[in-house]
Amino acid sequence: MRLDSLTRDQIRAFAGAKIFERGEEYLTSELVNELDIDSEGIVTAKVEGTDTYEVEVWEEEDDVGAVCDCPYDGHPCKHVAAVLLAYLEHSAKQRKAKTKQPKAKESASGGKSAGSLKANLKRCTHTELVELVLEGTKGNKDFERKLMLRFVPDSKKTLTTLLQQVKTVRLKVSEYENYYSSSCRKAAREFKAILKVLTDAPPEVRVEVRFAVADRILPFLNEYGFSNEPLETALELALTELVKDVATPEFQPQRDQIIKWMRRYHDKGNHGMTDELLACLLELSATEEELRDTIHWLEKKGSWSSYYRKLIAELYAKLGDEEAELAALSKNLEGMPDHWRLAEFWTKQGAADKALKTCWDGVQRGKGYSEELFAFLREDCLRRDDAEGLFTLLVEHLKRPYGGWHVEQLSASRRMLYRESSSSGDFLQEHELLRDRLHKQGDTAGLVRLYTLYLNPLKVSLSLYQEMEHLLPEPERGAITEKVLGHLKQKIGKDTWGSSPERRLLAEIYAHGKHWDALLDLVKNDFDLLAHYKDRLAPLHPHVYLEAYTKEVEKLINGRGRSNYRAAAEHLLEIREFYERHLNQSRKWLVYLEELKRANLKLRALHEELGKVRL
Repeated sequence: MRLDSLTRDQIRAFAGAKIFERGEEYLTSELVNELDIDSEGIVTAKVEGTDTYEVEVWEEEDDVGAVCDCPYDGHPCKHVAAVLLAYLEHSAKQRKAKTKQPKAKESASGGKSAGSLKANLKRCTHTELVELVLEGTKGNKDFERKLMLRFVPDSKKTLTTLLQQVKTVRLKVSEYENYYSSSCRKAAREFKAILKVLTDAPPEVRVEVRFAVADRILPFLNEYGFSNEPLETALELALTELVKDVATPEFQPQRDQIIKWMRRYHDKGNHGMTDELLACLLELSATEEELRDTIHWLEKKGSWSSYYRKLIAELYAKLGDEEAELAALSKNLEGMPDHWRLAEFWTKQGAADKALKTCWDGVQRGKGYSEELFAFLREDCLRRDDAEGLFTLLVEHLKRPYGGWHVEQLSASRRMLYRESSSSGDFLQEHELLRDRLHKQGDTAGLVRLYTLYLNPLKVSLSLYQEMEHLLPEPERGAITEKVLGHLKQKIGKDTWGSSPERRLLAEIYAHGKHWDALLDLVKNDFDLLAHYKDRLAPLHPHVYLEAYTKEVEKLINGRGRSNYRAAAEHLLEIREFYERHLNQSRKWLVYLEELKRANLKLRALHEELGKVRL
C-alpha cells in the first residue's frame, strides 16, 4: 500500500470495516483539520474527538506507517482512518484541479503567453513583489529563514531569530512516552528544517545554531533516558556538520567548548548516543595536545576496557608513539580481538613469528571471537600444508560459542559473524579444507575423526548429517549417524513438550529420511513445528491437525487482541482446508465456523479480521 496509489478499498482493508466507517463519520463531520503534506511526503493532521489528537502518516518501504496520540490500543485507530480518507479526498481534488487548469497559449514565437507565472511576476511593481514575498513567509518558517540568510546573513537579528526558533521547538516529556509519538517526529522535522537552511549561512552562524540544536536534543534524551530514532537522526545531522564546522583554527575556542560538552554527556551516557559522541570526539582530536588530552580522558574512563584500549592505541599511532601503542595493545591481553590487534601491530613491524605466536595464543586462550585470527592461522596452515594444524584450528573453532553450528541454525547476528568463514556459507573453512582433502585421499578414518569432532558436545546440522551420509561408507556411516540420533534423543529426553534446536534438527532428519510416523510423534505437541510440516503430514493425519489447529484458534481468541484475532483467522483458513480437502466434510466446516462466530458474537475485532479473509 502506497500513498500515491491509495484507494478506499485499501484503507478499508488496512483499518477494518468498523474503523473505516468511524473514520468516514469523522471526515464527513469535518473533524479532520490542518491536513498538511511536507516536502518529504509525510502527512499530518489534527482530528477532533474526545480531545484533539495529532495524526501522522508516512510511507515505509512498500507500506504505510501511521501514529496517533489517542489512547486507543488497537492499530490503526479511527483517527488514522479519517486522515487517510482526508488525504485521499485531498489528492483527488488536486488531480481534478490540474486537469481543469487551462493550457497556456503559445505565442507566435512559440514561447509561453503573458498568462504564465513568470510573465505575470515581471509585470508586478516592486511594492507588489515585496508584498507577495512577505505574504509567502506567513506560516512558512523555511521560506522566512532562507530570506533572512540570503539578505541579512551577518545580522545578529538573523542569528537571534534562528536560535529562538530552536528554543521554541516543543520538547515535553509527556508527549514522548510513546516511541512512535507524532509529536516526537514533528519536533525532529522542525530541527531538521532549521539545520537544512544553514548550508549557505556564515560559518559562525552555522556553528552556533547547530550546537544549539544538539544542546536541545541531547540533554532531553539524557534526562529521560529516551531512545528515539527521529530525534537521534536530527542530533546526528547537527553533530556531523558541527564537527566539520569547528575543524579550522579560528574555531579553536568553540571546539574546546564542544569537546568538553561531548565528554560530559558521554560520561552521563543515559541517551543511547555514546558511540556517536565518541566518534565525534575522536574526529575533533587533531592537535598533539588534543590527542594526549583525549588519551588521558579515555584512560581515566577505563583502560581495562578492550574497546578503550583499542582507541588509545589508535591515538598513540596517530602521534607516532610506537612504544606507547605497543604498551596499550599488550595491556590486559584477554580477548581474541585484543590478540588480533597486537598481531596486526607485529605484522606491520615485520615480526611474522611474533604475529603467529600471538594468534595461536589468542585462539587457544583468548575470550570472545575473531575471524581474523582464524583466517591468519588458516592461511599459515595452507602455506605449510599442515593438516594437523587445520585439525587443531577446527577444534579451537568449535570451542567458540556457537562455533561450528550450521549457518542456518545461527541467529541473524551470528550469521553475519560467520558469513565470511565459509566459501559455501555452510561450514567453517577448516572443515571444508579437511573434508575435501580427506575425501580426495579416500581417508575414511580421517573423515570419521573429522565428524566425531561434532559429537561431544553435539554441533550437528542437517547439512552435516547429509554430508556424513554422502561421504562415509558403511559400516562407518551407520555407526556415526546412529550416534547423532542417539545424542539428539538424549538431549530431548522424556519431555515431549517445547521446541528446542535438538527437536527441530531431529525433525529435519526424520523429514529428510521420510520417517513420517516418527516425525509426527516428535512434533505433535509442538504447534509451531506441527504447522511447519503441515504440507507433508496433514494429508496423512488430518484429524491430528484438525484438533491441534482448533485448540490453537480457541487459545488465540481467548487471548484477545487484534493480532491474536488476525492469527486465528489465518488458522481458520487452514482448518477449512482440513475439513474440505483432506476429510471431505464441507458441511461440518460450515457448522464449526457458524458456531465459532455465534460463541464470539460480541468480539467485533474478531469478526472484522474474519471478514478480511472472507470467512
